[in-house]
Amino acid sequence: MPGEGYDWDNAAFANHLARFILSGFKESLFTKRFYNRLCNEFSCIAHYNKHGFWETFFTTTADQLRFLKMLADPPLGAYDPIELVVGRWVRQEGLIARYAAQLAQETEARERLQLAALKQKYEEPAASEAPALVAATPPLPPTPSFVVAPPPPPPATRPRRSGPSRPTSAGQQLTLF
Repeated sequence: MPGEGYDWDNAAFANHLARFILSGFKESLFTKRFYNRLCNEFSCIAHYNKHGFWETFFTTTADQLRFLKMLADPPLGAYDPIELVVGRWVRQEGLIARYAAQLAQETEARERLQLAALKQKYEEPAASEAPALVAATPPLPPTPSFVVAPPPPPPATRPRRSGPSRPTSAGQQLTLF
């Protein structure tokens, strides 16, 4: 519906946005009415629908951090007071630093899990496990040695077969194959 979402005054919209952010981007607060107003603020107009907007900005901590950075730094020439006020609020609350720290913790935890899995897979087994592993592993077959043979000789020319002959214009006979 055209204009849907604009029946909020700036203060009500800003308060709802703050509540949404402080809730950790709770999906139940991301209503159609809120989306309709939000997608027309902060240079967010290029998103096609509510679900695409949600998946772009709110499904991961990295996405949420990108959204907060977008709010904190309104584009040059922003004249909408709501953009300026919300940007100042995001910076004053230290939201970018909080989400950046959370993202760093998540990244480190994920990487440590990967490291542990890779160590388990590739590092040498403990001394107590080594004999059992060696005994259970069959020996490798010897590496074959390859001998490079000289190239084969070029094919010999085939002898002509004799076949029926026919006369040429000069009266000579040609042999056909």
